[in-house]
Amino acid sequence: MGSDDYTSGVALIRSGWPAGAERARAMAEKLDNVLASASRRETFRTEWDVAGDEADVSRFLSGEPENMALSVPVPAEGDGGAVVRLAIKGGGSAGVSAETFARAAVLIAAAVDRMEAAGRRVEVWVYYAARFGTELAEVWHLLKRAEDSVDLPRMVAGLSAAAFRRVGWRWRESRKALKPSHSYGYSQASELPLESGEVRLDAVVVGSVRDGLEAEWMRSIGA
Repeated sequence: MGSDDYTSGVALIRSGWPAGAERARAMAEKLDNVLASASRRETFRTEWDVAGDEADVSRFLSGEPENMALSVPVPAEGDGGAVVRLAIKGGGSAGVSAETFARAAVLIAAAVDRMEAAGRRVEVWVYYAARFGTELAEVWHLLKRAEDSVDLPRMVAGLSAAAFRRVGWRWRESRKALKPSHSYGYSQASELPLESGEVRLDAVVVGSVRDGLEAEWMRSIGA
């Protein structure tokens, strides 16, 4: 999802991107069964009773009444109310398509939606970093507070190409004293230390996740 200019980019971010939100909801629903099934397979324990799924011959022959094994699902342990902080690096080379950013926005928003639905609190930041000679300038934008509910239309808009290219880069290019180095330029990784519970993502990398590997990517960030 792109925009024609700075003004339309700001308008999109303020009003949200409903079509992108629908894509994020559809992605979350598509992956729900896959991720839930994997979680269930990994969280079972064996209990013994007079009835169950499978008989244990040695326990039966020894006269033990509780000789039937029963697989019991174990609820996942909570995180104690810890906040998950996602920090997404915005921007990329001019050759990166708007659809790559759109796919990243959809995947990240779907992951946040799943985490929040599971009772976890998620804070979302987008940052833009550019090197000007020997100096690295970073601008961080808070897209969602941990205590806020998920606003999918605005979240996907804030992670779109319009946000990265029209708004994030506009800030840097409007500072005449800052001249991008030909050796480094835009889209640098942050040099700030990681906060507790923070996961840093690169929008270009996320947007390049191939079809069929979305669930694997979500597992990698704990969604």
